[in-house]
Amino acid sequence: TTCASGATPAPTFDNFVATGNEEAVLRLRGLIPQVVDGTAVDRLVYLWGESGSGRSHLLQAISAQTEAGGFEARTLEPDAPPEAFEFDPAVTVWTIDDAERLDEWAQIAVFNLVNEVRAHPHAAIAISGAAAPMAMPLRSRMGRSTPKRLPLE
Repeated sequence: TTCASGATPAPTFDNFVATGNEEAVLRLRGLIPQVVDGTAVDRLVYLWGESGSGRSHLLQAISAQTEAGGFEARTLEPDAPPEAFEFDPAVTVWTIDDAERLDEWAQIAVFNLVNEVRAHPHAAIAISGAAAPMAMPLRSRMGRSTPKRLPLE
């Protein structure tokens, strides 16, 4: 999709083609308002699907929605420096794309970040990967801390 200017529009929930992924979009769209008001039940979300399934688009939409509401979003790359993974209570939502690329150190850092997010009811984390959680190395680090899992078609 392109704008009249020829530029690709920024990823939002409104311009995501949700065919087969309506539940994921509905849950993600409601996540930030619920986190902000402290009513979110599932503040840890894991999206998975093949390349082109919209994982990155949805993570970017979460960040855009957060920032449009006047709150801080932080996007982490798997190869981000250690200090990027340190919890900051000013951040409402954390997003991490391509979790399959997390090395051993980054998996530990994400595990620690997830624990911090769990302890702060006005924070959320959304992680995406190419495979279902059971097939991801991060799962062994998270143990019983299984996030809400949303497969994308």
